[in-house]
Amino acid sequence: LSEVGIGTAASALSHRIRQREGECTATLDLFWLDLTTLDALFIKSGAAPSYVKRASSIFRIRSETAPIGLMKSVDAEKIRVEIKSGDIVIMLSDGVCSSVEDSAWLISYLSKDAPSDMEEYAKEIVRLAAKRSGASDDLTVSVVKITSKE
Repeated sequence: LSEVGIGTAASALSHRIRQREGECTATLDLFWLDLTTLDALFIKSGAAPSYVKRASSIFRIRSETAPIGLMKSVDAEKIRVEIKSGDIVIMLSDGVCSSVEDSAWLISYLSKDAPSDMEEYAKEIVRLAAKRSGASDDLTVSVVKITSKE
């Protein structure tokens, strides 16, 4: 899927949402990675922050854009990020962590050594978020570790 294809799909989704009765919105949170060059792009519209963990460093990827459906045009931001082999990309729903103020616990957890099993890493983030929030909102986490074939 190309950047152009993503834009077309987002515009079509926005048009469809705005045709519905009543208030209806959707967030857009995509991660695109060229596996040959490791060029990466986050595309966000109303989405919760994402994170890139590189060893003990944590990079927050966020956007102040509106969800799809609020405006006639899609208010999506494209954020280019340098990705290296060994990086871990963490994407989550706003039920896990929606604001900078709410993210201190998550950044503290991500600063620790990551387990080797990325599925268990995601499950532990969900468990910790549910413990904090009482699971009143959806809790979704995606974790991907970037590795080279070497």
